[in-house]
Amino acid sequence: PGTTLKEFAQTGENGSQYVTDPLLLSYPLEGVTYVELPSNQEWTSPTLSGNGIIVVHNNVLNARLGVPKGTFSGLIICDKIRLFKAFVIGAVVSLTSTQSGGNIIGNTGSIIYSKEAIKNEMKKFNFLNYGFGKKMRGETAGHRH
Repeated sequence: PGTTLKEFAQTGENGSQYVTDPLLLSYPLEGVTYVELPSNQEWTSPTLSGNGIIVVHNNVLNARLGVPKGTFSGLIICDKIRLFKAFVIGAVVSLTSTQSGGNIIGNTGSIIYSKEAIKNEMKKFNFLNYGFGKKMRGETAGHRH
């Protein structure tokens, strides 16, 4: 369900954090870091460090991650992104169009897609086998019983 990452972050397990004020985060980031911002607010210029899953979101899909820098390994999911200047090994997903005109990636940003980095983070939380890859009981690859 759509609230799974938020609920996991609220438990604090594996270093997870849930905040509505990004200034309250502890670094390096670990686990699921869920930043829920008010409408049209931005987490501005964070220096990302650590690994795990970062979510920047609100219920109207207009929370922004703006001008992040630093190094992070894992998965970042945001409503909107502005001038990404961080180095990420894994993947970055924007849930909406991020900005009109201009670049999403800043002049120093780099995103190196790594399915291994994503799998490693998902394994820590037992989040594997969700979505299209999920197999039903009694099902083998390519065959339904």
